[in-house]
Amino acid sequence: LDIYKSGFDGQEYEEDVHSDYDEGSSHSLKSRLINSLGVYLDKKASTLDNVGYGNVEMAEGALDMQMKAVQNGACEKAGGLCPLDGLFCELIMVPPTKFRPIRLFKGEKYENPQSVNLRRVLEATETIKELDKNDMNKVPGIKQILEKKQGLFRMNMMGKRVNFACRSVITPDPYLDIDEIGVPEVFAKKLTFTEPVNLFNKERLRKSVRNGPAFHPGANYIMSSSNKKQMLPGSAYRDDDKRKRMAVARSLEPANTDKLRQPMKVLRHLCDGDMLLMNRQPSLHKPSIQGHRARVITGQRALRMNYAPCKAYNADFDGDEMNGHLVQSHIAQCEVAELANVGNNFLVPRDATPLLGLIQDHVVSGVLLTIRGRFLSKEDFMHLVLSAFAEHTGRIDIPQPAMIKPVKMWSGKQVISCIIKNCVPRDKPLINLESKAKTPLSCWKVPGFNTPQHNMSESEVIFRQGELLVGVLDKQHYGATQYGLIHSCFELYGHKVGVQILSCLSRLFTTFLQLHGFTLGVADILVSKNADKVRKQAVRESRTIGDQVVCAAFGLDENVSQAEIKRVLASAYCSPQGEGQDIKMLDYTMKQAISKYNDAITRACVPDGLIRQFPANALQVMILSGAKGSAVNA
Repeated sequence: LDIYKSGFDGQEYEEDVHSDYDEGSSHSLKSRLINSLGVYLDKKASTLDNVGYGNVEMAEGALDMQMKAVQNGACEKAGGLCPLDGLFCELIMVPPTKFRPIRLFKGEKYENPQSVNLRRVLEATETIKELDKNDMNKVPGIKQILEKKQGLFRMNMMGKRVNFACRSVITPDPYLDIDEIGVPEVFAKKLTFTEPVNLFNKERLRKSVRNGPAFHPGANYIMSSSNKKQMLPGSAYRDDDKRKRMAVARSLEPANTDKLRQPMKVLRHLCDGDMLLMNRQPSLHKPSIQGHRARVITGQRALRMNYAPCKAYNADFDGDEMNGHLVQSHIAQCEVAELANVGNNFLVPRDATPLLGLIQDHVVSGVLLTIRGRFLSKEDFMHLVLSAFAEHTGRIDIPQPAMIKPVKMWSGKQVISCIIKNCVPRDKPLINLESKAKTPLSCWKVPGFNTPQHNMSESEVIFRQGELLVGVLDKQHYGATQYGLIHSCFELYGHKVGVQILSCLSRLFTTFLQLHGFTLGVADILVSKNADKVRKQAVRESRTIGDQVVCAAFGLDENVSQAEIKRVLASAYCSPQGEGQDIKMLDYTMKQAISKYNDAITRACVPDGLIRQFPANALQVMILSGAKGSAVNA
């Protein structure tokens, strides 16, 4: 019960205060004030209970404010009587323990009554704090009303009964373009698009009507010029239904200027090329809803998507579900295709960093393909290039081989150059780029030799007129990173070229891994005998520094006994503060002491201590290229 908001100001009881003072009894005044407040609370509680509020709760601080609201003049007339807030104690004087001695009675010890009462006060205070902390009926603010899964948007305003929408589990498909979405045929037959009949689509829509609802691409309804909706017969094998659909198809005529009437419309199935708005919840930023081109797939019930857009949706393929919305007009289709498509969302609105990029296996494949010394036969080269341009219908220019004798061979770098040159428009200049690879220069060091110079090394990426001259391509250039190859192409040639290059690289790297293969085994973590000797020595030394760390953390003398160290540790762990500052300092000191041994082991084992060196070492390829993992976890 929020008394402060109820308007209680003490005026109602001022007459009682005056009458009590006239009687000359300060004790009577205090009693009547308390009784009056009790009557007031009972009255308010009964009123709220009658209107259906149920249990009455006292707002925090409300009673204290009402005590202070009693006019000070009444207290002065009562002979200096304290205000009503004096009935509540905020501080309690606690006498020392020597004045609260333990009492003995019949040979048994009993706690002092003062200590018992003080303990009860503490227990009651802690109970009230816990109840207030765990109160589930707190009044929410605007932020709490809107946010999270129980908020207004996700709980009340986002219903599941949505027309022209689908939802299913997403599965990966690296052969799709990054702006495509694979839609199962069972979804395509249910999702319809209202298309008016005209001279250009008349035959296509007639074919859809003849197919009917059962065959894709078909149609489920037609709409007459008077906007009357008619369902098409759905049986695929009954002759009567076929004849009816044939008759309806013949009746489809485009509108013309001679007759001012609405054209007939066909509610056809979803087809390849239609724009779908894809969304994964929670929608935390603008790119959580993007436009994808539909591609109808058969024999599937899950949505299929490329890896590249996953970062924008914060999606992975461990059971995540996504929603698809088919917009219902040509204007809306154009807006989705030109404004909300995947390519136009390449940069995140927050800080203009890239959102699209290849990950994991594709990163490893790119390093292995573009590494110096990778040569391909004509068959393999053509297979990789044509797999990358699987959807390309134009001319593909093939470069001259890098090696002519004894056999014509193409380098892996030439595959990348071929893709770049054929994706860039003919009227645009080819890219010139100087950048660095994520793979460090130290990994190209041959054991027993000095580290090579950075110039013209594989850690320096140089493009001249679209030709990759030197360097390996890794996460820095086709991942979701700034100032790489893909980021440069998006900035120079626009999102359509950028999407095409990224889609070609996705198919290329997938196909190359099928030819080359990549696996991680025990041999990738074996070290030489000398490195293992250094590692064991560092481990033995690290196991003897425990006492020194404890002494340094707690400020003890180095010659202190083991018993004293154990006592200090036990005292720290059993202190009332629990994991307090002492334990944190001990943990910090231990990490500092161990770090030098950890660094010594890493220097001895990686990379010179490994039996299998980079790039033959699959674990090192994964870590150094940025595909997966880190040196600390390895």
